[in-house]
Amino acid sequence: MPDDRVKRFFRRFKRDDGHRTQHSFPTLRGKPRTEFGWNEFRLSLKNLLKSDLTEASYKAFLAPILLSEIDRELFIRWLQVICMLPLFRTTSLGRQANNPNVQTALQTYHTFSPYLNSVLALAREYKWPIIRSLDKLEPANSKARGIDDAFVIGSGVLIAPITNAGAVQRYVYLPAGNWYAYSSNVPYRGGQYVTVSTSLEQLPFFIKAGTALPVQQDDIDILVYRIYPGELETVLYEDTNTMMGQTEVDYRWIYITCGWDDGKFNINRRIAGQYIPPYTKIRVEIVDLPGEPTSINIDRRPAPVWYFDNGILEFTCDDFSRIELSFTE
Repeated sequence: MPDDRVKRFFRRFKRDDGHRTQHSFPTLRGKPRTEFGWNEFRLSLKNLLKSDLTEASYKAFLAPILLSEIDRELFIRWLQVICMLPLFRTTSLGRQANNPNVQTALQTYHTFSPYLNSVLALAREYKWPIIRSLDKLEPANSKARGIDDAFVIGSGVLIAPITNAGAVQRYVYLPAGNWYAYSSNVPYRGGQYVTVSTSLEQLPFFIKAGTALPVQQDDIDILVYRIYPGELETVLYEDTNTMMGQTEVDYRWIYITCGWDDGKFNINRRIAGQYIPPYTKIRVEIVDLPGEPTSINIDRRPAPVWYFDNGILEFTCDDFSRIELSFTE
């Protein structure tokens, strides 16, 4: 998109300082307006989730915001959602104005890009859904029925967009299982509604327990696995172009399984493929542990050093197939 169009977005920004709490209930169609407003945003999100995210529905979600009048807060909330869609590319928006909230949303996309690329690869290779609304995730659950403003990406990330102007809180239904708020690592039990606080620079989202979330760093020599304790397998994909469908591409699939066994927390990692990634180090971060482990074995060898602070364990290794954490002597 041309730079002058982006600049015109920001010149058209308007303010809305009202505050209210957003409820996760079915949206209603608003009356047609000449501007792209909050009603249109909610309706376009609802239509996006109906399609489970196809190329056509993504373009339909992208197009109105580029062609319509829009205020500043709404633009940020829309951008936060689209930056968490695996089909998004920064070239969709062109060069951004110097706005910290815009930069925060784009940084979130960069951070999550290894996970988003993996979700897209799984969809193209195995026809797995890219995103699912909560009522599709648990169709027999009456609590999730009719929720059309929150969705799960892949198997482990739940996004709860802010779709009301001035909202400082949001009610979110968490599906079965245990979940962690990404911004705070606070654990929540699934199968219930929770209330989360938010600000303009924050998009509320949650990580399912057991997920091994790959986190992109500015330093390409290091990849971070952020582990959320629980029982789950995370499937990741890497290749030379970070996209499927290319010819003569080296690639590999990575299967990471987390779980507890006899008081020990284990992380198993299996690789299928010949691709050699640019990173040479893996930093493992494990949140919400019951205490500092008494020992850490990486492929049956003791970890030379680790750091534990405020329930978060961190250590770095060259590579691994199995990590075992013990909490008793």
